[in-house]
Amino acid sequence: MVRLIDNDPLRGVIEARIWLDDDAFLEVHEEVEITDHPHRSAYAYTLVIDGGQSCRWHFEPAYEPAIRYHIDMPGNDHQPSERVTLKSALEEAWDILTDVRGSQADTRTDH
Repeated sequence: MVRLIDNDPLRGVIEARIWLDDDAFLEVHEEVEITDHPHRSAYAYTLVIDGGQSCRWHFEPAYEPAIRYHIDMPGNDHQPSERVTLKSALEEAWDILTDVRGSQADTRTDH
């Protein structure tokens, strides 16, 4: 979904859900602004596995500088991070999902 911010044709929000398997997806939220060039003014990429938030990569310019770019993990919110792209968040989300699904398979096969 794409929508304007404050009816401004130079500011918008892009929201999407990218399914990784039947029970996991990456929720995409990007705020895009055109000044002298198009850029993301804020973003959040949230990995949801089996109905729970597993990881969230976030850029929020209103936060204090040390945590404007951060990662939220269960029990470990607002860990400073580098800027991420949709591509890098998707690749990392896939790696996390692969690890989780591998661990679930290991648990199911242990007797």
